Amino acid sequence: MMSGSLKQVKMSRGYLLQAIVQCGGIAQQNKMKSTLSKLQNLRNEDADRNDSERAKDVSPSEFPRKLPEKLQLLLKETQQEKSDLQKQLSQQQKSRSELEERLKTEQVSSQSLQLQLEANELSIRELRLEVEEGRRQKTALEETVRRLQLQIAEEMDRHATIERDLQLALSTTQAELSELRCNTRDWIILREEVTLRRKVLGNGAWGSVREGTFRGSKVAVKEIRELILSDHNRRLFEREMNIASRCRHPNLLQFIGATNNDGSPLFVTELLDSCLRRLLSERELTPKEVLNLALDVAKGLNYLHLNKPLPIIHRDISSANVLLWRRDDCWRAKLSDYGAANFMQKCMTANPGAMIYSAPEAFTLKQSPKVDVYSYGVLLCEMCIRELPDPRGLLNQIKRVSHNTFRQLIQRCVERKPGKRPTIAEVIPELELC
Repeated sequence: MMSGSLKQVKMSRGYLLQAIVQCGGIAQQNKMKSTLSKLQNLRNEDADRNDSERAKDVSPSEFPRKLPEKLQLLLKETQQEKSDLQKQLSQQQKSRSELEERLKTEQVSSQSLQLQLEANELSIRELRLEVEEGRRQKTALEETVRRLQLQIAEEMDRHATIERDLQLALSTTQAELSELRCNTRDWIILREEVTLRRKVLGNGAWGSVREGTFRGSKVAVKEIRELILSDHNRRLFEREMNIASRCRHPNLLQFIGATNNDGSPLFVTELLDSCLRRLLSERELTPKEVLNLALDVAKGLNYLHLNKPLPIIHRDISSANVLLWRRDDCWRAKLSDYGAANFMQKCMTANPGAMIYSAPEAFTLKQSPKVDVYSYGVLLCEMCIRELPDPRGLLNQIKRVSHNTFRQLIQRCVERKPGKRPTIAEVIPELELC
């Protein structure tokens, strides 16, 4: 039995040595050496005991039973260690296989990355070549752009010069045309063509208005009192007549012509039925009549104020200068004296014609269309209360206007500061909403 155990131990020793060689681990070798050393010691002890027993002539069966038990225990430990070593070896082989597979994968990845890197380097070289080519093209384009900019600048300068020359020529032509128009005095009529009748239509500060005949048609003729027509005054008169001859509006009295060959010019216009002052002296106006006549006067004034290049300021708005005619059994209005009034004021004084209608600034040289707006408000008040304006009692007269919209509009028109007054263009839509 002991010999079989020793044989197994020897076999185990050889197997263990082979396992150590295959494993190659330092710790495992040391452990196996320790185990083999123990087996060698036991073997020596066993041999000593056998020698001792032979010397005593004792049978081997009488050896102590503890020695085989120790050998069996040592064999089991050896087998267990063998099993553990096999497991460790299997795990190491598995880990080695995994590492080899991973290494192969990484080698493949490395090769792929290397190929990709080479491709990227090739792309970079190509891009660098493209960038260099783009830079060369950019430089060429910039040079072309600079040349074109210089050409454009030169062309613009040339066009600007041509435009200035054309603008100068146009301005000169317009000035010549304007002068030609001013010098084209087609409004001049001969005194012999005008026949004055005895019927007096009205009297004013500068003369009387009489009924007359011009080329077979009834007309109204304003005979301006004797006036010294100096060269300056004659130029003013002709300028105002030129303006009046170009004015065309349904709410402006139609100017026909004027004489200019003596000191008492005749101012010829169309003949209408009556005037606002005469109608107010006869009866009170209805709100509808006030509205219609106020709108007609406002539209005529608006046409004058919007004249280009400079507005035409009437300066003599009054009920006497609002002439009436009938249409569909209704009185309609036309504004008169928009040419003669300007001429007389420029010749004689800065003051307006009818002082009871005049704005505070009308007595200065700083006048604007707002002086007509003030006079228009006074005229509207006169139409509403049927009473001539009283500059000192104007506020009390306005309070007597019963129509709320008319009263508020009058109050705005007669503001002392021109900037607070509305324009005639703003008055028209307010009246149209009444």
